[in-house]
Amino acid sequence: MAMTQHLTHLGFRFFRPTTALQPLVQCYWHIRCHVGQSALADEFLHPEGGSGVVFNFADPLIFNGQPYLSPCLLIGPAQRTGTLTLSGQVDAIGVRFYPGAAHAFFQLPLAELNGCLLPVTDLPLEASWQQVWEVDAVNERLQQIELWLLRQLDVQIQAKNPLVALLPSLPDSGQFSTADLAQHMALGERQVERLFRQWVGLTPKQLARIRRVQHARELLKTAPADLTGTAYNAGYFDQAHFIHDFKQVVGLTPGQYRQRLKQRDRLE
Repeated sequence: MAMTQHLTHLGFRFFRPTTALQPLVQCYWHIRCHVGQSALADEFLHPEGGSGVVFNFADPLIFNGQPYLSPCLLIGPAQRTGTLTLSGQVDAIGVRFYPGAAHAFFQLPLAELNGCLLPVTDLPLEASWQQVWEVDAVNERLQQIELWLLRQLDVQIQAKNPLVALLPSLPDSGQFSTADLAQHMALGERQVERLFRQWVGLTPKQLARIRRVQHARELLKTAPADLTGTAYNAGYFDQAHFIHDFKQVVGLTPGQYRQRLKQRDRLE
């Protein structure tokens, strides 16, 4: 999931991975702040098709209204927008994997993690992730996280990933179908769906809808008020289908989402 990127006033920052991990890790993020009760707010966590890991160094993080006490959480691929409630002392680092990348680190069919948040302590993983808590500086923590990821990475599994060349080539606009991919891969549509469920945790149709709605969200930030034009530019041929998909993923209609953006901008 992608956290909204307007939180710089709360100390929210992005970091690039080292060269060895760049094909698999999209970025790292860090946030450190104190949020009082009067400033308590929910931040959107929009799905992108990928998975992630969150290391928490402060008060329990609240995802979708539920507090999580675990210091390290594996976040599976999601089909719908979630929320992160910032409360109390906040100090966390996140790893954002590209779609299809997390399987090589955790050796789990990602379909089993769809929409889930799991404590890393519940998984049979390389234990050096605990060394992250032995240092305090952000750059030192990131170094420890990268060392853990490199130890955890199974390069042989990644080499067998049948989607490794395909996934980076898929359009961000979500303009692809299962039939298109089956033809490209010279496989049956059911075979393609099984591969996507195992390696991505989503079907091609689910991933396409997530990307199309993600593209629409970006358009809503800058496009004129005409939602019909926004729907067309996002690849929808009718506004009803656009509104249905958008609400299924984000939980709001496009108009409600745009209004929330305006309210947030006024507060900042």
